[in-house]
Amino acid sequence: MRIPTLAIAALLTLTLAACDGSSEPAGKNVVAPSDQPALPDQRVDNPFPTATQVRLYIGDASGQVREQAGRALSPAQRVAFENALYLTTPDEMAACFIPHHFFRYYDKAGKEVGEVAICFCCEGAEATGQDNIKAGPGQVLTAHFDQLGKLVRALGVRTDVAC
Repeated sequence: MRIPTLAIAALLTLTLAACDGSSEPAGKNVVAPSDQPALPDQRVDNPFPTATQVRLYIGDASGQVREQAGRALSPAQRVAFENALYLTTPDEMAACFIPHHFFRYYDKAGKEVGEVAICFCCEGAEATGQDNIKAGPGQVLTAHFDQLGKLVRALGVRTDVAC
């Protein structure tokens, strides 16, 4: 029983170290890549087709949302956000994923239909909900973080939240 406990402790240490606020570049703490053959990068178009509105919410170090109203994206900002998203087959992946930026999608009735969570610390992305994102074997959702960072800063939000 001692060996699994040590393995779990080592994994937890790596995970916590990946988003510890150090100035180490993303990708220093990584997990092994998939054994699947690499697929070509693929743009993500309209991840939540039933959504009529997208709002950006910011979370604190514990992941709790700080702004209850969020910041509404204009149609042009939504296009810019979605143009930054793509699927890729990574060579390596960061061991942490503690997002602090949440792009939530709402339908015309105001019901949340999905979310794209972003971690600028490890440059990770994840979609949840009834999305239109069809990842192939070994593919993950990611973003052009330079473009995404410009958009987030234009909305008056820092990208280094809790990094």
